[in-house]
Amino acid sequence: MATKAEPPDIDILVHAGDWGWTDEARLRRAAMLAWEAADAADADAGWQGAAVDFSIVLGDDALLREMNGKFRKRDEPTDILSFPAQCFAGARYQLGDVLLSEQGVLRGAKTRGRGRHDHLLHLVVHGVLHLCGYEHEFKQQAERMESLEIRALARMSVDNPYTLSVTQ
Repeated sequence: MATKAEPPDIDILVHAGDWGWTDEARLRRAAMLAWEAADAADADAGWQGAAVDFSIVLGDDALLREMNGKFRKRDEPTDILSFPAQCFAGARYQLGDVLLSEQGVLRGAKTRGRGRHDHLLHLVVHGVLHLCGYEHEFKQQAERMESLEIRALARMSVDNPYTLSVTQ
């Protein structure tokens, strides 16, 4: 594993919604653990050794619906969208942005029978891994991404989200 120049600069921006129930320090930790898991797994990643920036945007259904429609041609809200940039801007490597809908997070937590905090942390980890180039379109990709998610979440004492029962 290459040595990182410094920890990533993680901006957390509240765009919309009532996110007063969140713990910004835990969001940063989840994002950092996801980035570290990706860094350890991919020794040849473009950000290795670079100063890295990315952001987490806390929004609402209206924002995520707008962005989902604009970039994915889906006229519906979603809980999370990741927009990888993976480029250099000056001396810093820009990984991209993770956007979250408060209502989407709360719906997802209820549907999956999870606490809202744990579900939010899972989505942050999932989104940051997408910024780092991970996908889950195929079984092998999904298994690799899920194993990194499980490892990062375990370091925060969050249960494996893939073994929890889903309620209908």
